[in-house]
Amino acid sequence: MHVQRDWALRRSRQRSKDTHRCLVCRKADTAARLCDEVLPRVRVRQWVQSLPYEIRHRLAWDGTLISAVLAVFQRVVHGWYRHQAKARGFADGRCGAVTFVPRFGSALNFNQYLHMLMLDGVYIVRGDGAPRFMPAPRLTDAGVQEYVIGRSVKNKP
Repeated sequence: MHVQRDWALRRSRQRSKDTHRCLVCRKADTAARLCDEVLPRVRVRQWVQSLPYEIRHRLAWDGTLISAVLAVFQRVVHGWYRHQAKARGFADGRCGAVTFVPRFGSALNFNQYLHMLMLDGVYIVRGDGAPRFMPAPRLTDAGVQEYVIGRSVKNKP
């Protein structure tokens, strides 16, 4: 009986390791496909939006609500990039991003957040109609806080 329990425990641990390896491989394959086939060859910045514990469970079950939260997150980040481009004389800049909504942390704990891969700049249309990528200036923590806090205070009712 003791041997069977030890064997079952070892087998359970092995399955857990195999599942973790499978998830890691899938993440690596997705990242490689994004780099090779989807995203253009320009700088890409990672943005992560953590969500308050109080609303994570509701967001997990309400697709409309998580879509609305994502739309606000993207609008703020895209707005920062467009604002930077406009300050440098490039009006009507266009942004691009791919967003993932992981639901669990590495310990399989419930931890929903937004993970966005954002082109680190904007595309503008040149005189001949061809798109041109204009990289954003270097990003600082103070710059992000100033923009995000300024936007949230400005938009309060």
